[in-house]
Amino acid sequence: MRVIINWKDFLKALAIAQSLTHSIQTMKESGILPKWIDEQTSNTSQCLLPPSSDITDGIEPLNIEDLAGPFLTLAAGLIFSSLIFIFEHAASWSKNENETLL
Repeated sequence: MRVIINWKDFLKALAIAQSLTHSIQTMKESGILPKWIDEQTSNTSQCLLPPSSDITDGIEPLNIEDLAGPFLTLAAGLIFSSLIFIFEHAASWSKNENETLL
């Protein structure tokens, strides 16, 4: 795909870009932009800590209660896929039997 930009559109885009650059520079110099950035990233000291730093009792091994959800999801998936498998074979068996009768 070929994009054709004429000179008039280029100059218009350039003027908008220069206007935005000037506005951003004004916000940086007035201190508004750094203030906004500080407000949005106020808890970076807490977020940048390693995940194990908030564990006070140490790391505990997983037990069966912790893994009950994944095991139940696995069992439900196996049951559902088995039912679909049986249904597909019953449907193909029924189709093959109908073809042999004709």
